[in-house]
Amino acid sequence: MELSEKQKLQAETNIKAGIERIQSFQTSNGGFAYWPGNTDADEWGTNYAGHFLIEAQNLGYNVPSSLLTAWATYQQNKANNWMLGSGEKDLNQAYRLYTLALAKSPAL
Repeated sequence: MELSEKQKLQAETNIKAGIERIQSFQTSNGGFAYWPGNTDADEWGTNYAGHFLIEAQNLGYNVPSSLLTAWATYQQNKANNWMLGSGEKDLNQAYRLYTLALAKSPAL
């Protein structure tokens, strides 16, 4: 789709604001909460936020390395400790592994 200069500027502004806002959702263990200030990471939200950050970085946006490093550490830990039938949805694990691969930090 062809975007006007105004639309391109608005998209860039929104992406930068999204990166800034996502930081307020990060928990102390590196995951991302469903709401800012919550202390428990949400598995799907963590996957989704990390995916957004990786794609933004790949497009040349400035994503703080500490934000992605903490996220990747959290995701690696969750991936390595995941067990089939553990109660966590398989789709969460699949998405987690996909985003870790995108971040060039794959897990089995």
